[in-house]
Amino acid sequence: MPAFPVAEPDAHHDYAHSVALERDIHISEVTQRGRKGYKCIGCQREMQAVLPKVQNYRPYFRHDAKFIKPGDKCTFKDEDYRRKLAATTLELNKEIKVPPVYKYPPKGVAGLALFLLPGTVIAAGRVEKNKYFFEDHNGNIKADFSYHGPQEELLFKADIVFYDENDEPILFIQLGKRKKLTVNEFAGLKRLRVNTIKLTIPKESAEAIEISQKKGDRAKWLYHDDEQQIAYFSVPTDLGDGIPAIDGDPDRLSEESYDCRKVQVNNLIRALGRCLESEPYRTAERAVVTAIGRTELAIKRVGERRAVFEEQYRNDAETTYRGELDEIEARRVQFRTTKAGLNGRYQRLDERYQSTKQRLREEKALLDANIRQEEIALGGTGKTIGQLQDDADREHKAARDRLDEQFGRELESIGAEQERVERAIAIERAAIERLRADITNAPAELIRKQHSQRSYHERLEAAEKEIIGGLEKERDGRQERIDGARSDLAARFDELRRQTALAAENKDTEGGTGLSLRLKALSPARGYVLAVENGKADSRRLRKAKDFIGTAAFQSWLLQRQRG
Repeated sequence: MPAFPVAEPDAHHDYAHSVALERDIHISEVTQRGRKGYKCIGCQREMQAVLPKVQNYRPYFRHDAKFIKPGDKCTFKDEDYRRKLAATTLELNKEIKVPPVYKYPPKGVAGLALFLLPGTVIAAGRVEKNKYFFEDHNGNIKADFSYHGPQEELLFKADIVFYDENDEPILFIQLGKRKKLTVNEFAGLKRLRVNTIKLTIPKESAEAIEISQKKGDRAKWLYHDDEQQIAYFSVPTDLGDGIPAIDGDPDRLSEESYDCRKVQVNNLIRALGRCLESEPYRTAERAVVTAIGRTELAIKRVGERRAVFEEQYRNDAETTYRGELDEIEARRVQFRTTKAGLNGRYQRLDERYQSTKQRLREEKALLDANIRQEEIALGGTGKTIGQLQDDADREHKAARDRLDEQFGRELESIGAEQERVERAIAIERAAIERLRADITNAPAELIRKQHSQRSYHERLEAAEKEIIGGLEKERDGRQERIDGARSDLAARFDELRRQTALAAENKDTEGGTGLSLRLKALSPARGYVLAVENGKADSRRLRKAKDFIGTAAFQSWLLQRQRG
């Protein structure tokens, strides 16, 4: 059940401009209700501060009705103003605290989340708002404050961007409530490799918004590059399940799915297509083809000249060195025989070398994998797995004890609250029974009053008949006085009915009437009355009775009963 009635979109506002303070203020800073120099931040029309006297009703600003024309609604929204406040605070402070980073097991794999990085404060060299990141026709990443190109080339649109000293983006911030990343946004962030968080904005003052950014309690990771690059590995543990959080995996980041990989492949194909169609590539391709043609032609010509020279030199050498050539041929035969033996031996040695090399490579790979596994398992702390397991057991036992203690306190609080609610319901039921008895006795009381009124009129008519003989001349004046008295009685009855209806509608508990006293008794527990079915039925019957009293049929019946 909402804490306050549902109103029009521009009826309730948390912020307004104070003319006296010459600045925008939050409703929590207001101590006086009514028209105290408050103006709408959007339309600049006068506003009123509403500070309800009823419990569980939150205060708010509203437009003054005398300055609002039918159909002229203000377009100012608190959500847009809070986003502006959050963005301005980030621009001024240039820092924000981000939550820790965990690596969760893939879907369908049982395991605990791995702690990767602690929560820290990220400081920026400069901050920009509403930045679009996209690829140009040559596949280069560009950034601008507006984008009018194809949607498939848009990588990501960031509400806030943190840059480091080298003017490189280090953090994207999305303001306000939003769901998980879309497939295209996730693929774009994997292309950009920039960490991204979403920041929900509290519905409070500017100081509270700034404090929430420093505490980091409203920041949540949407994408973290280190988390994406590290593969999940399970750690054996026998820890209990504990008490699950309300949000199952509050810090789980988006996981790469088939659709994400499909979008990345499509982006890569599109980038390759743009590269192949670009003018620099075509120019380079033409230059390479021309150079290859010239090189192949030169190689062909050099080969022909080389064949002619080799034939000429071969003939001259054979004529001059025939004897030496014969000796060389004999030595060549001997060399071939020796070479064949050496080749066989080399082949056998090479096979042994390759086999040994493969075996050593496999052993090295296995050893490296074991070393990496041990380093990851040890977490860089220098402790053994047993020591880390003992530390984890102690931390888990301490956390379990804290949770048990908190759970016990919550149970006690819930029990006390349940008793209080039961007492309030019992009181409310008694009040409803009294109200039901009043409703039951109302017709008899009304009939009694009608009989009394009829008797009065009968006595009045009898008295008039006794003196009618001597008052013939004054008949007209007396009739006018009687009509005036009846009109006054009808007007008083209408005014009493209007005040009663207004007190019931406004839930007025300040008056001294019986209805005000009953409303005052019912007001502390009005939230529970609506939960009782009998109370709902009684309210509907009362509403129908009220509507019937205001009808012409009831007025006619009442007049007939009065006239006898």
